[in-house]
Amino acid sequence: MSDSNYHTKTDSQSVRKLNFEDEDSPLVIVEQPEPISIDSNDKIHANVEEEVIPKLGIEFETEKDAYDFYNSYARVVGFSIRRSKGHKGDKDGSRKWLDRVFCCSCEGIRGNNKRDDNVKCHCLETRCGCKAEMKISCRYSEKYCVVKFVSEHTHVLASPRKRIFLRSQRSINPAQAVEAELADSSGIAPKASVGLMARRVGGLDNLGFIPEDYNNYLCTKRTEEMKSRDTGGLLEYLQRMQSEDLNFSYAIQKAMFGKKPQTILTDQDAAMAKALASQWPKTHHRLCVWHMYQNAAKNLKEAFGRYSTFAADFSSCVYDHDYEDDFLDAWDNMLDKYDLKNNSWLQRQFELREKWALVYGRKTFCADMSTTQRSESMNSQIKRYITYNYDLLRFLHHFQRLVDDRRFEELRADFKATQSKPSLEYPVEILKHAASVYTPAVFKLFNRELWLTWDCELHKEGEVGSVVKYKVISPRKSRQHIVQFDSLASTVMCSCNKFEFVGILCAHALKVLSFQNCKRVPNQYILKRWTKDAKVGSAMKNYMHVGPRDQNADVGSRYKVLLKLYSNLAARAALTDETFRIALDAHESTLNKVEANLKILSIEESTVGSTHFKSKAQQANDNVQPTNCEGNKIKGIKLKGRQACVETSRRRKGALEKATRKRKRQTKASSHIQQLTLENSMRSLNTPGFTDMLNLTQEDSMANLNTPGFIDMLNLTQEDSMTNLNTSGFTDMMNLTQAQLPKVGNQRNYEDVE
Repeated sequence: MSDSNYHTKTDSQSVRKLNFEDEDSPLVIVEQPEPISIDSNDKIHANVEEEVIPKLGIEFETEKDAYDFYNSYARVVGFSIRRSKGHKGDKDGSRKWLDRVFCCSCEGIRGNNKRDDNVKCHCLETRCGCKAEMKISCRYSEKYCVVKFVSEHTHVLASPRKRIFLRSQRSINPAQAVEAELADSSGIAPKASVGLMARRVGGLDNLGFIPEDYNNYLCTKRTEEMKSRDTGGLLEYLQRMQSEDLNFSYAIQKAMFGKKPQTILTDQDAAMAKALASQWPKTHHRLCVWHMYQNAAKNLKEAFGRYSTFAADFSSCVYDHDYEDDFLDAWDNMLDKYDLKNNSWLQRQFELREKWALVYGRKTFCADMSTTQRSESMNSQIKRYITYNYDLLRFLHHFQRLVDDRRFEELRADFKATQSKPSLEYPVEILKHAASVYTPAVFKLFNRELWLTWDCELHKEGEVGSVVKYKVISPRKSRQHIVQFDSLASTVMCSCNKFEFVGILCAHALKVLSFQNCKRVPNQYILKRWTKDAKVGSAMKNYMHVGPRDQNADVGSRYKVLLKLYSNLAARAALTDETFRIALDAHESTLNKVEANLKILSIEESTVGSTHFKSKAQQANDNVQPTNCEGNKIKGIKLKGRQACVETSRRRKGALEKATRKRKRQTKASSHIQQLTLENSMRSLNTPGFTDMLNLTQEDSMANLNTPGFIDMLNLTQEDSMTNLNTSGFTDMMNLTQAQLPKVGNQRNYEDVE
């Protein structure tokens, strides 16, 4: 430790000692005790620098400075330390440590534990009664001073390479903590991260901590993040993400801007089908064909094994028919051919045919998906980033890594689509147009359909006005498709409904367009979702559909949107002097309009009291409406029993608390009346009438005498002891009781309020 942090003190001091045993005792003047130094083990300090060794009288500014100094000494010598006993007190207007002892971690002996009898494998003994310690005190000075130092140890000291395992010598510094958090959020395993950090400093013994400390730090960090439980931490994370990303939403209704899916694919789960029918009745529910084939392999195992052509016929019923009548005929033929009319599983599947047979689903857009394979593929991707033992908050952190990686791959694909063009084997005009419009992946599908047109046969069936009907035969499956072409509207329709189902023209339609000398893909048959410009304008469109939100929260979101847009504008405008001047002129004009609008808004706010920029607390107070106990219920909150009145601030009491308070009031009221009677009418109470009334009062213990119970008691008293009531003592008692009743009632009301 440097000389500025500690000083040697040799002058003795006297202090005042207060004797609290006798109040009249005078102040006693005592002398500061002599410091104690036990340094009999000279071998310990043989290779230790002199300024590192603690000495009596060294002063420190804080208790932590003293601990760090002794811990540095322990690191050089080869032992671990811990904070031991000490005393706290008020000094210099604050509560602080008056003295403290820092001892060797081997000090003392392990105590007995009640659980020792049930433990099979006990922890290793680490305490051996070591006496090494350093004591500091500030009782006799403003700073902490070393008053006792013992350097002798009763155990073997650690060698330099083993000192990394001493507990007080291990710590993760802030830079290492940041690196650990970054590695954990990036999905790097703790072992790999610790190995990398160790190689940077020349080995694990130079790292300053051991792998167990690294794991403990990450565990503590996750625990702190989950202090508000899984749901609270999850909600906080989602709200923070929404404030940082304008297009982020954790509600399905907001994420889809009120739109419902056209088609949803699931397995054959009855509960899921019922839920979808009740919540999304207009959504087309399709069954996964892959799961259907898995069930068919189990339920039709004999047919698949006996007949080699059964698989092809079953697949034809699923995929190959354009018209419902053809499908029904093929289904009946299959049942007759393989003697499966009485098969219960096929009968159940036939009742659900509209959910799995493509003849019923080709007119609904599904992006060429007939199975849940895309969902299963996404599940396999998620398993690369998360494990089953992640909590909710950690799951979201690592799921965000998956989203970021997918978005990066999307950027890579967009870059390739805009900076390169597919290689064309033949420079056909329609292929050139498709290559300039479609993304590379969709262009491959279009190119394949165009190549299939060469094998298709075209036959003209008839013509009605501007509509010409063609029959197109595909030699591969020996099936014919009907294609209608309208020359006036430039539309083409095929019975296979590939465009309606996939979103690109089929080979049959392209065959007819080629016959009609169409050199470009008609614009009405180019879906924007398959083009390179699919995301152009989507950011502003999504922003406009966000809906009503808190104005203060939207300021940061709007700022980020404008910052991104104007950054792109600045990058483009800086290319030439002309574009630079155009951007400057536009900026000046826009700034003047913004300032003028803000000035008008400021005037309206000062005169009308606009709430655009009110705080959340003010807006919440403005929106509060008075309600009664039986009025409207709060939406989203389930109340048990009757709703408490919101107009009162009194806490509702339970049945046990009410009964207890009632007994207290009864006892207090009876005691009050008895005391009042004894003080004012002691001489007149020896009457039979009063004796009977007092006995009845003690038995009933009424809380308030102005009750039906008290009236009944008076009636009984009048009937039983009417002859003895005409005395001055009883009359005085009754008058005093009536006078004290309002006081008892007021006291009861006061207790209820409390």
